[in-house]
Amino acid sequence: MAAHSQPLVVAASDEEVIRGWQAAMPGSPTPVLTPQADGTRLTWTGAATADAYDTRVRSGSGYTGSPQSNGTFGKASTQGDARWVHGDGTVDAFGFRTLHTDDRSALPRSAYQLGNLQVGRTAGAWSFAAGDVAPNFSRLSSALGVRGALGQVNLGPVALSGFTGRVAESWEALGRPVLRTQPVRTVHGGKLELPLGETLKVHATSQQYAQERLPNDSAAAGAPRAVSRNSTLGLQYAKGDLTLTGEAATSRLDDDVHGDREGHAGVVDGTWRMGTAALRFGAHHIDPGYTSLSQGATPGVEEAYVALDWPVVSWLTLGGDVRTSRNSTLATELMQAVVSRTRSAALNATVNFGSEWPGWSATLQRAVSESTSAGDQRQANEATSAGITYYGPVWNFQLARSRAVVENSSYPAGNSTTEGWTGNVRRNWAAAEAGAWTAAVGLSGRSQVQRMALGLRSEARDVAVQVSADRPGVANLSLAAAIGTLQQATDAAPVRTRSVQADVTVPIAGDAAQLKFYLRYSTRDGADPVLELMERTVGLQLAVRF
Repeated sequence: MAAHSQPLVVAASDEEVIRGWQAAMPGSPTPVLTPQADGTRLTWTGAATADAYDTRVRSGSGYTGSPQSNGTFGKASTQGDARWVHGDGTVDAFGFRTLHTDDRSALPRSAYQLGNLQVGRTAGAWSFAAGDVAPNFSRLSSALGVRGALGQVNLGPVALSGFTGRVAESWEALGRPVLRTQPVRTVHGGKLELPLGETLKVHATSQQYAQERLPNDSAAAGAPRAVSRNSTLGLQYAKGDLTLTGEAATSRLDDDVHGDREGHAGVVDGTWRMGTAALRFGAHHIDPGYTSLSQGATPGVEEAYVALDWPVVSWLTLGGDVRTSRNSTLATELMQAVVSRTRSAALNATVNFGSEWPGWSATLQRAVSESTSAGDQRQANEATSAGITYYGPVWNFQLARSRAVVENSSYPAGNSTTEGWTGNVRRNWAAAEAGAWTAAVGLSGRSQVQRMALGLRSEARDVAVQVSADRPGVANLSLAAAIGTLQQATDAAPVRTRSVQADVTVPIAGDAAQLKFYLRYSTRDGADPVLELMERTVGLQLAVRF
């Protein structure tokens, strides 16, 4: 019998390559793989746009009335994404996005902006990315965008991850402090993840950030020099119908201005499935002085909740949420801690009318909450809404009614009841031949009345019309017009608004490019000349895909 040696390299399937890349490069577009003669599969997608437009602004309050600028401007943007997939499954990638304009309302501090830049490789048990990366370790550790590097390696069952870089509002702000509106932070972090059997996985993280006030960084004059260190331990458990996640954390902040402080945090969340129903529960505690690199870890929050999602029968689904929370601010030398407590409950129901009424559904929602703060100040909120919806191939329809009540013991004059209606209807047309042409006309409206204490009353109403038409390979039309009124006091003159938005897009050179004409026009006027505003933009855009 002849011996068969195992191949040194086993080519990965397209699906395996795509899954590996998506895990290493979250948020990047999914590649379309094209086989090459040498076994490497290459894909390259890119786009470029060039705009020329004229904007005119007339404001009763001068330059503060509108964020737009008067003048004729140009704007150019580019983006690209390349993938090289080798025969052994290794993926190399490069992506970028840029913007260049002389319109200071679009880019206030620079004529050029590098919006996104990323280069990376995924190869078997490891992956690496540099540029704009997003380490998302856990809720209490790291979950943010970083301009730096992120890597991961699997050593058997153990997964090690790490990142380093800087947090800044733009790439340009890294090298030019004059462009900064917030201080830059230097960040580092690492994570170790280990499965313990088939049902339990544990992890440990450690991260640090340093925030400094630069001598020539006037925008950060109020930001102290601070260094924060943070460590967490967490677990994920899943067996049968029960899943649990939990994490405990500690942090220390060394602050040259406000002094040093420590903080602790802990979160537990779980789901228990009971047939078709799912019971969710959890408890969270985060000290006011806790610091981390996670945007989801809000300091000063304590809460516990229980929620239920229950498809009772095929046509009825019920949901509910009950929670209690305590929010507190960090006490400083100049201000005491502010503590507030909130209890809330919510109930929702969704009704599907079934096969006898296809496309029809109804919803009902009810929410109540009560908050108390220092001095036994109390605020109660109630909100109720109900709606009916129909979605079909020709007609779409939606109508909803809402009512909200606010009562505040410390400011009775602000007690209010707000009632409103919203609705829209849409008619669709399509040619009998698939892909020939489509068109639609829609009408939407809103009415809201707020009644306040002392007899005060405000009203808001608006109506909008939308028209669209598309003929593949010929042209695409989109038109929207709206009018509205806002009356903020019973005896005050209403403020009227009008707007028109139009786009006409014509493909050229097949589907490789398109030319778009666009118009944006809006006005606001009332009895007070200061509120008067007119904005109009007319432009032409050339877009090329490659």
